[in-house]
Amino acid sequence: MKGMFHARQMVKYGTKVVAGVTPGKGGQDIDEVPVFNTVTEAVTNTGANATAIFVPPAFAADAILEAADSGNFSHRVSYRGNPNIRDGERPGLSKRRRG
Repeated sequence: MKGMFHARQMVKYGTKVVAGVTPGKGGQDIDEVPVFNTVTEAVTNTGANATAIFVPPAFAADAILEAADSGNFSHRVSYRGNPNIRDGERPGLSKRRRG
């Protein structure tokens, strides 16, 4: 819901929003904006070149890595509170960073 709120605000102020991403909700359109399951799908289908990430703190590190893996190099992250600084030490993230 937070992402939808901010996307609507961005459109209101003139930002071109070309896609939304919510795992399991791909294939929908919300306010005429297509929703995809992954950032890579969104980039492939729309040519998006930047990401705005709105996730709970526990998912921030994974969301940032997914956006980076998609080839997007410009990211804006918004989350409530602070993510655990030790998130980068989780086995899944460490493995993903090593490739």
